[in-house]
Amino acid sequence: MHSETKKLRIDRIEEGVVIAFAENGKEYTLSPSLCAMRESDILLATLDEKDTVIAAEVLKQETEEKKKTLRARLKNLFGK
Repeated sequence: MHSETKKLRIDRIEEGVVIAFAENGKEYTLSPSLCAMRESDILLATLDEKDTVIAAEVLKQETEEKKKTLRARLKNLFGK
């Protein structure tokens, strides 16, 4: 069985489906039951040979770093 791992960023969770994107812009849909996740989390996802996400874990440190970067950008843009 072939599998690979990719980092994905959760864009949104709607109607029981998680929509996430890889760094190259490719969209993935996955089940929220794979792990406890929220919008904007960075995941380390395991994909099977059909490019389906079969396992995932939240990369907590990377998620927090990304959120800090985004907050800093918003503060610079809007002065808030």
